Amino acid sequence: MSILSRYLTKQVFLAMLLVFLFMTSFFFILRFLDEVNYQLDGNYQFKEAFYYILLTTPETTYEYMPFIIMIGCLFALGNLSNYSELTVLRAAGMSILAIVRPVFISVALLLAVVMIVNETLTPKWSHQGDVLKQSTASQGGATRYGEWKKERNSFIYLGAVDDSKIQNVQSFHFVQNQLTHTQSFQSIVYSDDALAWLSPDDHNSWLFKNGRWFDENSPDQPNFEFTPDILQANQTRGSLLNLNELIGLMTYSKDQNIDNTQYAAAFYLKVFMPIITLALVWVCSIFVFGSTRKTAIGTRIFIGVLVGVLLKLMQNLLTPMVINFSLHPVFLGLIPLVLIVVMGLYLQRKIQ
Repeated sequence: MSILSRYLTKQVFLAMLLVFLFMTSFFFILRFLDEVNYQLDGNYQFKEAFYYILLTTPETTYEYMPFIIMIGCLFALGNLSNYSELTVLRAAGMSILAIVRPVFISVALLLAVVMIVNETLTPKWSHQGDVLKQSTASQGGATRYGEWKKERNSFIYLGAVDDSKIQNVQSFHFVQNQLTHTQSFQSIVYSDDALAWLSPDDHNSWLFKNGRWFDENSPDQPNFEFTPDILQANQTRGSLLNLNELIGLMTYSKDQNIDNTQYAAAFYLKVFMPIITLALVWVCSIFVFGSTRKTAIGTRIFIGVLVGVLLKLMQNLLTPMVINFSLHPVFLGLIPLVLIVVMGLYLQRKIQ
């Protein structure tokens, strides 16, 4: 890498880092003020709210990462343009492609780091924050109560979920919309050896036949298809699940005839995120090197923020539209990408 390329890479990295720190601090302050004003409860007070927001802010920042990178590139390239450094580089014989290449390389490396962190560390931090908030707010343990699941023709009530052990479990089996069979378990534990749920305690089973209920006194073990991994993933926000977990939940939901739109939406948003980011950087490069290169840096940043906010609002509006109108979740990433490409082609045609 030449000296000029290293210089451009350094400038872009510093600009993106500056914008990242500013936006992260901005999100932290806004969410913290909202938390201490409306969410304090039980033992969940000022100190606990601070740690909760600290642990969950990376999740929020990741959602806006494409726009943070875009604003950072606008800031870096716009600053170089205002000080005529881009003009000097062009006069020195560097093509636009040679100038932009280090920018894309920097963005690609940053995206790789961000995605690795989001797939590994961010879910753990957010989970710790959720556990902290739930446990302190309830002044007790972090165990959650009262959850329903559907598997094929059965509805299952899970009383208290704690990793691979579940207490107070009841299942209701239906045939042609008629309740025919119920089971009740004090507790069930998942066996890694048997790859199945087992009940170590006494349990009851009732069969509805000829208009009457009969106590079967059956020793049958629970026949549930969900695993602790699926159960834990199902309790996690879609944005915190990695691609393998999302694919597993999508497959499980499809097998159980359960709507998997929320998991498919999270999957496609993750897949399209780096593509949309690179497309935004491409638009930034056209904007800076085009006829608007004399535009003040403040105007460039304002335009970048405006574009980012509009695209984020569009994605937020597309999510309920995809669910309500039964559209394919791929449109959540495809529509913003197409609009960005159209905007880039328009700008490129305008400056030619």
